[in-house]
Amino acid sequence: MDEELTRSCLRWLTAGMPDDIRPELTDDRDYQPLGIDQVGDVAVVAVLRWWNGPPGHSSAPPETQARRPFALADVRRFCKPEGTWLPLGGGGGPAPDYPLAPRRASRALGGHVRVKGTGRTLAEPLGYDMMHAHLLVSAEVAHLRVADRELDVPFHGNVFVVWSAQDPVPVVVASDTDGIALAEMEISG
Repeated sequence: MDEELTRSCLRWLTAGMPDDIRPELTDDRDYQPLGIDQVGDVAVVAVLRWWNGPPGHSSAPPETQARRPFALADVRRFCKPEGTWLPLGGGGGPAPDYPLAPRRASRALGGHVRVKGTGRTLAEPLGYDMMHAHLLVSAEVAHLRVADRELDVPFHGNVFVVWSAQDPVPVVVASDTDGIALAEMEISG
């Protein structure tokens, strides 16, 4: 599946997010994109996918326990040293709020924007590090500006941001439908 998933990520980097993101994975779709961001020659594609996790808690011997699948948020990293996207690997952890739920109000989320996690990877072909952040965005947020670009906020509120070590740490501004800033924060990675 890794090669197939990498090909899909490369397709999404070029074509953008598909329109048919579903709240749950299905038999005919065992992975789908959660979010995409690219700036310059670095990019991330976050994927919701099944992972067969460790055996469940049971008194049966480990070799007889069934591995139970769970939803994983897998962040795949890419760089473009000479005009072609190259995969740098990825990793992740249990998906937040699976099945994907509509965004929560800021009071329930603990703010309009919250950092769920960050990561750092050496983009060796480029000779410098790239960073990414997983943000959770509240229901009141209509627009998210990161540095000088606008990012879409999906129904589930998981937004992924990437930047290179050569750039300043990005500032995120969350605003409502009228363009009024609700929150501003610097992301550190």
